[in-house]
Amino acid sequence: MNCPPTRSAPSASSASLSVPSVPSVPLLFAMAAVVVISLFSLALSSEIAVGQPSNREGVPSLDEADVQLELAHTRNQRAQMRLIQVESAYFDTQDGLDILDAQQGDLLLRLADARSDAIALAVASYVGGGEAVKEVELLLGPGRASDISWRRHLVVAQAASVSESATSYNELAVEAGTELHQLAIDAQRAQVAYETGLAEAESAEQFLADVEQLHAIALAWHRSDIAVAEGRFGEAPASNWERLRMCEASGNYGAISKSGIYRGAYQFDRQTWKTVGGEGDPAAAPPLEQDARARELFARRGNAPWPVCGRFLP
Repeated sequence: MNCPPTRSAPSASSASLSVPSVPSVPLLFAMAAVVVISLFSLALSSEIAVGQPSNREGVPSLDEADVQLELAHTRNQRAQMRLIQVESAYFDTQDGLDILDAQQGDLLLRLADARSDAIALAVASYVGGGEAVKEVELLLGPGRASDISWRRHLVVAQAASVSESATSYNELAVEAGTELHQLAIDAQRAQVAYETGLAEAESAEQFLADVEQLHAIALAWHRSDIAVAEGRFGEAPASNWERLRMCEASGNYGAISKSGIYRGAYQFDRQTWKTVGGEGDPAAAPPLEQDARARELFARRGNAPWPVCGRFLP
């Protein structure tokens, strides 16, 4: 306070074969969960930034946070185990590639590229409608006839490209022989699985970190609830807290005093921060955590920890 208070996995980019990375369904769910938590954090930050009274809206109960944390740990453990498995399979296929001579290696890369191109073109053609452009579209009017004619030309050209790409791939497969052809397929599948597993593991780790932060906030509010129930001073209105934050730190949750001793919106020193359950730097804690710990401090000790700005609290 301005007034002293009394308180490594290898990167997937190293893979030898260039193949498309296709996110799995679990990865998409994990990514969505991270987005939800990120939006939650952003919303809280935005609320504080415009100087609105802080509240605990959106903070789960401690029991709910415990369940979320357990699920996040389980997801992370499974993702890490899955990564170990696919990583082992990936490097096994890489060992098989290392024993190939230069000519076989070149053929294998050409085969992998041809297979990727064929798959990509086939998917694009399917999404684009293939050759099945309905004649009924001509009923849309003469003004659209030229557009439809051009579309049909592109679709037919695309179908020809798919056929040509598939033919090229089949010719290379015959040239490579059954064993080398299968090795190319296995290597490509192993790389896709490895890249997907790596992305899933990274996503699970980030999700766990976000849930851990949310759990810390839930725990801080749980402690403050107990303090309000047991303490002598009860609870101050949100508008009073807003005035105190403006007095102490101009409403800035990342504020640090010139001496470096007092930190955050409530200008905690580190020792007092620890007495209300805080860890690390008060100024680096999320706004909702700072709010909860200040609430606990007031419930137990009143406005005494803020000798000057405490006048804004009852």
